Amino acid sequence: MRKQEPVVRLPARAQDGVVHRRDERDTARAARWWARLAGVVAGLAGLGIAGVIAWVVAPVGSPLPAVGELIIELLPAPLVNFGKEVLGFADKPVLLTMIVAAVLIICGLAGELEWRRRFAGAGLFAVVAVLGLIGISAQPGVSINAYVPTIVGLLLGYMILSTLISRLQRWQASEAAAENGEPQSAARRS
Repeated sequence: MRKQEPVVRLPARAQDGVVHRRDERDTARAARWWARLAGVVAGLAGLGIAGVIAWVVAPVGSPLPAVGELIIELLPAPLVNFGKEVLGFADKPVLLTMIVAAVLIICGLAGELEWRRRFAGAGLFAVVAVLGLIGISAQPGVSINAYVPTIVGLLLGYMILSTLISRLQRWQASEAAAENGEPQSAARRS
């Protein structure tokens, strides 16, 4: 005959505490993902703004193709030839797609850093911009106008990130206030 083990039941308050901690972790995890998404959106906006301004002001100043050309110059010739043989005419679009993916990953991390500490995401945005400026400076026949699109894209992209993160923080604060039973404020309703 098998001995039946007693069922251990936690008091109602202990069970609520466990659920409450789990909810807090889930909320924190969701906030981190929203912050990363805000970073990606701000990065895309910054790249788009830089591209449009480069198209208007100085076509040499577009950071993505400039970084792509710099990478091609820095890679060993056998690796570049292998890429051309395998990918054919799609070698540059694939390279640009990889660059955009890397930039968006960095921008997602910048969003998470900005969520944790104000102005921390600016450092990663600045790293991306410096890489773009290095790529632009490696282009032949570069004028001072060629640097403007990357700098404006950096500044406006970071402003978008900062705005999105501050909205996210206000949203989370209003959610916490609602869970604690505080009356709804105008910020919560908005």
